[in-house]
Amino acid sequence: MPGQVSSFWFTPTVAGRFEAMCAQLCGVGHANMRGYVVVEEEAKFLAWLKQQPTFAQSQVPAPAAAPGAGADPLALGQSLAQSKGCEACHTIDGGQGVGPTWKGLFGKTETLKDDSTALVDEAYLRGFILNPQARGVKGFPPIMPKIDLTEEELSALVAYIRSLGGQTPR
Repeated sequence: MPGQVSSFWFTPTVAGRFEAMCAQLCGVGHANMRGYVVVEEEAKFLAWLKQQPTFAQSQVPAPAAAPGAGADPLALGQSLAQSKGCEACHTIDGGQGVGPTWKGLFGKTETLKDDSTALVDEAYLRGFILNPQARGVKGFPPIMPKIDLTEEELSALVAYIRSLGGQTPR
């Protein structure tokens, strides 16, 4: 499920690059759930590890303002699309996905499952993200989960989708 974190473990015995695939048939995006594990020789790994910053070195000082205040909404939206699992179903390059591509989506007229149409504007995106099962887009399965977002996160995600192109609604 988008946004769900799963884990696995193993004991490496051979150096190399190994593909890891989802072992549980979990839905229509199952075949896309792949990753790679790289096993290095211990000496090479230790040399790499020495070059990495410590946790303390990687910490960014806390902002003086409230969390998120003044944050770049597009960067926050892009980060949310990744961390909330949106990119598992929605592409940003116009490619085919389980859900509609976000490239050029804003300002487009979308056909819904009941054959009605709707203009993809800010209100449409907000409504669809907050309650994805209320209306469905024709040609796509109704599998989008409901994801809790703050008002700031919702605005940032909509701004990010809008930034991926499309026409400005009149």
